[in-house]
Amino acid sequence: MKTLQKPVVVFLLANTACLLWGSAFPSIKIGYTLFQVTSVSSRILFAGIRFFLAGLVTLCYAAFRFKKWPIPDQTLWKPMMALGLVQTFGQYFFSYIGLAHTPGAVASIINGTSSFMILVIAHFLLKDELLTPLKILGCVIGTAGIVVLQLGADTSEALHFFGEAMLLLSTFFGALGTVLVRPLSHRTHPFILTGSQLSFGGFLLMVVGMSRGGTWTPTGLGAYAILFYLVFLSLAAFNIWTLLLKENPVSRIGVYNLTIPIYGTVLSGIFLKETFWEFRTLAALILVSFGVWVVQDSSKKH
Repeated sequence: MKTLQKPVVVFLLANTACLLWGSAFPSIKIGYTLFQVTSVSSRILFAGIRFFLAGLVTLCYAAFRFKKWPIPDQTLWKPMMALGLVQTFGQYFFSYIGLAHTPGAVASIINGTSSFMILVIAHFLLKDELLTPLKILGCVIGTAGIVVLQLGADTSEALHFFGEAMLLLSTFFGALGTVLVRPLSHRTHPFILTGSQLSFGGFLLMVVGMSRGGTWTPTGLGAYAILFYLVFLSLAAFNIWTLLLKENPVSRIGVYNLTIPIYGTVLSGIFLKETFWEFRTLAALILVSFGVWVVQDSSKKH
């Protein structure tokens, strides 16, 4: 068994990636303040800069490691651009539009369906991925945990079908990107794949954000510090995710997405002084953990 296939290694690395993504929730909120980001177009521009830099740094690291600039094979250009269009541009473009029209609690629940979408998409696109009753059960239990996490949250804000539709599209693109990574990661090094798709998708987000009048205004060294951290968490989390997807079934890794809202809630409570340590947080953690275990156990049997 390869190192990246060992259960303990998968558990630690997958949780590390999800912890990093969860830390993006408070970090982005802080970044909006420090860069005076207010409009949706400015948020898209901010995201584009973050991902473009993360991809560029990853490619520079790959160049240093391989002693040459990592230029992908010509046959991979279109697939890698398609991945960037889906996993980075599509996912985050629709996410920021949807979040502007949807209460945060509802958005979190919709995003929680990503694990189920990953299972369904993988079942139809990958030959070695089967959609079993146990996998479905695990995702349902985990999603129930996210619903519990949002109990009592403010949902007084009016619901808009448009916003929900945008978030569903975002979740779909994120799930599709996760599935597409696995076959592509066997055709090139994960660092090259991650760096290329992040930089391309980030560039597209920057273009759209600027074309719609997006702006960002740094207010001091703290602004650059938070940007540095956002770039770091993006490149670290995406590279870990790609490495894991190369060596493991998609369902085994994708189910860990369920932990991101919990990490986000806890870290937001710590850094933004929001209330988080309640019974519902513990209940959500138990449900999500059990859901992940069910899917993991099912993956081992198949």
